[in-house]
Amino acid sequence: MAGYSPTSSTSLTVLPGAIRIMTIDALRFRIFLYWIGFAVLTFIFIILASLVRASIGSHQVMENLYTVATIWLPPLSSFSAFWFPEQGTKSAKRPLNRNQQLAAQIFTLAYVSFVLLLLAQCCFIQSYDFGDALELPPGRSFEEQITFTSKLSLLVSPIALAPTIYLTRTTS
Repeated sequence: MAGYSPTSSTSLTVLPGAIRIMTIDALRFRIFLYWIGFAVLTFIFIILASLVRASIGSHQVMENLYTVATIWLPPLSSFSAFWFPEQGTKSAKRPLNRNQQLAAQIFTLAYVSFVLLLLAQCCFIQSYDFGDALELPPGRSFEEQITFTSKLSLLVSPIALAPTIYLTRTTS
């Protein structure tokens, strides 16, 4: 990725009306940046939750950061391993039509938004104040909610990621 710029010669503007046609390289880079932003936001959510909610202790942060990393680490590492070695090849410089571009971005952003909403619910909406109870109801602790969110996200991820991978493939 060193020296790569999505505005370099890999992007084309060819249609009238300012409709930007991107190459596969440029679209992949943009989707990769969405995932980087998603990773940063998941960390911010967990850290903020421990700062703004008294019922979530700072001792819970690291374990939950590891748990949410399981959501975004596999796609990021896969994209890096399979997309970027093809960077600059003739097939990766092929322009995509606008529908392919929009569909790949919509599938990515829909999945990322779904997971962020689940995390926001765990971090900022769900009540973890159980008074003087010595034992929490099963599945109701912060760690259990984050674990459930991660499992659900991982279960849905193949369905959510497959269209993006298909649309950004380099073979015709």
